[in-house]
Amino acid sequence: MSTSYYHLKKPFIYVRMESNKWHDRITLWTRHGKAGTLKIDKGDAELIARIIADNEVNEAPMYSYWDGEKGASVVVENQKDLSPRQILISEYGDILTVKKIRSRMGATE
Repeated sequence: MSTSYYHLKKPFIYVRMESNKWHDRITLWTRHGKAGTLKIDKGDAELIARIIADNEVNEAPMYSYWDGEKGASVVVENQKDLSPRQILISEYGDILTVKKIRSRMGATE
């Protein structure tokens, strides 16, 4: 099984998700600053994240997969200039920094 990670669609440059007991909140930024915050039903943040992920590209900037022979996770970077603080969105709607994705390299769970 593999997971692809994508950039945000333009004009978005940053996204943050917060959850409480009842709702999810997604805050979006563009080049000109904070664009706004969406307050949505609990569990719907991943749906919104997938909508704003630029997954219509030929190759995802990063992807990971499980290597059964090594018994560990492998992370592949298809783009060399990724900043550790850059936000990417998985095909499943997870919002992660490049640093967090890189930290999964060699994970055994």
